[in-house]
Amino acid sequence: YTLSLHDALPISIICSGNSVNLRIAIGNLNDAANWQWYRNGCGMIAVGSDSSITVSPTITTTYYIRGEGGCVSPGNCGSITITVNSVPAKPDTIMGNSIVCEGFVESYYIGPVAGAISYTWTTPSDWTDTAISISLTTDVGLASGFILVSANNNCGSSVAETLAVSVYPIPRQSGPIIGNIYVCAGSSQTYSIAPDSFATSYSWTLPNYWNGSSSTNSITAIAGSSGGVITIAAHNVCGNNNTETLAVSINPVPMQPAAIFGNGTVCRGDSITYYINPMANATSYTWTLPNGWNGSSTTDSINTIAWISGSIMVTANNVCNSSAPQSLAITVDTVPPMPGIISGNTNPCYQSSQIFSIIPVEGATDYTWTMPFDWNGTSNTASIN
Repeated sequence: YTLSLHDALPISIICSGNSVNLRIAIGNLNDAANWQWYRNGCGMIAVGSDSSITVSPTITTTYYIRGEGGCVSPGNCGSITITVNSVPAKPDTIMGNSIVCEGFVESYYIGPVAGAISYTWTTPSDWTDTAISISLTTDVGLASGFILVSANNNCGSSVAETLAVSVYPIPRQSGPIIGNIYVCAGSSQTYSIAPDSFATSYSWTLPNYWNGSSSTNSITAIAGSSGGVITIAAHNVCGNNNTETLAVSINPVPMQPAAIFGNGTVCRGDSITYYINPMANATSYTWTLPNGWNGSSTTDSINTIAWISGSIMVTANNVCNSSAPQSLAITVDTVPPMPGIISGNTNPCYQSSQIFSIIPVEGATDYTWTMPFDWNGTSNTASIN
């Protein structure tokens, strides 16, 4: 900086810790034998004697210079005021929430810092900020970390004030609901999703007429009479994720078979096939035979060996239950016993009419008579004429 004793009082500004060179201007005071520099007033505290000096004031200071000796009589001093500016002080405590929710908008602020002309805010890596002077508005990201703010002027930036912030994330999508989609009415069913490390509770919704409740990531429910949609959402203090869904259907019990087809009257020892029309929703069939009959099947037909009279029954089955049984009464005929003695004339006359008979045989439905070669007569009863 250049001074002239005829100058008005100039002023200069420096930052704390810097030095400044002060020198006189070449002018009509060159006849002085020497130059004397002072501070705190003209002629007060000498700080140098030359045409220039370098000073490092720590506070705002006025320096004075006066030519002395030679052809110059000591007179008034020229002066310059060096204003010393400092880096701003560290800001006071940052005000705002230290525990925040992902995706929320948060505001932070500090009190004004003396000597600051601007402020610099820094937030965690994935936050989005709008900083205005001593306040900050930010969209919270997922990363936890620190909020920092420093005060600035032409001399530099202050030490940053910090606030540690912890982010509470919204629960994430937890993946598919695991469990049976085809179920039986009244059956106990368990459904679950993978646990979410950010969730503190869960809410389940079941189809109409289903019973069950849970606040965890799994639920055991009693299936109702109709299907529908199961839903779940994970929650914490910051909100909830999108719901997961699973469509479930009720597996109906098969209807009772309409009829059993096959002979209702058979002979003992006969091999016979019985069948029904296939039933919707049936996965197997159960046949029940009269005592002593042989045969087995899980299909809609059965081949069996007849033994005694009784009823054949069949039910249609699936994993949920069995239908009401359908039945067919079977009558089993046996070979009649040998007839008793034939009654009649054992010495008949040629071409005479004769009657021969037997006692009726239990269980016989008709009879077959056989006569000598040249006899005439026919009958299917217990007698013949």
